[in-house]
Amino acid sequence: MPPLFLLALNAFVLPLTGMEHPLHVLAVVLILCGLVDYAETGKVSIGLGIGILLGPLIRFEGFAFSVAAILALLFTPRWRAGLLIGGLLVVLTVCYVLFAKWTGLPLLPSSVLVKSRVTSTAYDRSMVSALADVYFAVRYALSSKAGALIAVGGSLLLPFCFSKTRYAVPAIALCALLAAHLAFGNFGWFGRYEIYAITGLCLGIAVYYGHF
Repeated sequence: MPPLFLLALNAFVLPLTGMEHPLHVLAVVLILCGLVDYAETGKVSIGLGIGILLGPLIRFEGFAFSVAAILALLFTPRWRAGLLIGGLLVVLTVCYVLFAKWTGLPLLPSSVLVKSRVTSTAYDRSMVSALADVYFAVRYALSSKAGALIAVGGSLLLPFCFSKTRYAVPAIALCALLAAHLAFGNFGWFGRYEIYAITGLCLGIAVYYGHF
């Protein structure tokens, strides 16, 4: 089973082609494992906090899972931990914005704008036009094998979002990550663009369908 899991995550090729993407995968693993640990113990681990803060520092796409995890924690008895981690993430984001302004750099690099049609439209035109582009982005995503896999896998995880136990927390955050990538993400380049979402999906399926 582990060798198949490594193949599913492109773990042999990604280090050669993925640049910062393996670190993003690590952040996703830390967040999901931290949320599952919360579901099992009711405690927020240091690893979860590190993963939430690490994701956006590596790639802008990391905001999706990090923000989803923070919002999910805010609706739990551990909301103070979610508020603290969220505050730290806001501080780091403000520092980045100030640094970009000070150095004259754009807030969003060209690599982000090229990979996301919706983000590019919002940056160059308006939010209204960007919302209209979400429909076309989702259609494009579903036309790819990885996008269809994410959609089907997300539908399998969706029922767990309505669980009355703490296991709803990681399921909600994970489904939000998958939906965000379908709407705003990109696919291709040896699978490195969507690998963080595929990683979360594979781990989520293993956790929920192996545990329940």
